[in-house]
Amino acid sequence: MSRSQWAQVGYLGACEAALQSFGVEIAAVDVAEAAVLTGSVEALVLGRRGFIEPLDLGWTEEHGWGYSRRIGGWPSEDFEHGQFGGGVLPAPEHFAGLVVRIAAGEDLADHVPGEPISYRSAGDDDGFAGRLLAYAPEEAH
Repeated sequence: MSRSQWAQVGYLGACEAALQSFGVEIAAVDVAEAAVLTGSVEALVLGRRGFIEPLDLGWTEEHGWGYSRRIGGWPSEDFEHGQFGGGVLPAPEHFAGLVVRIAAGEDLADHVPGEPISYRSAGDDDGFAGRLLAYAPEEAH
């Protein structure tokens, strides 16, 4: 794994830990080794119908965090999708707080009010790699 891929694992791990510190149960965490760094977290949250249901959280280095959740319960194929905003690398605690708001039913479908959406392209020379590297496990430095 490259240093940036280790850093990606570290960032996703920090986001998972932040979610757990807010009491959010995690069903799965995954990262992908591709041209664009990506990852996902499947959180288990109390749904609008009073049942535990998955909230799929996806991250890319180009778009930041977004979410998807089934609406109408099983076996519905209707989903609600949203983009978090707040940049492509929000602090894990900030991200976890937004997830809690979404899980509580706050309507953040397009993006979080006051959280500007920003995008980038993989490989941009914008300081992203250095900010991400701060999350790399020590043995990867």
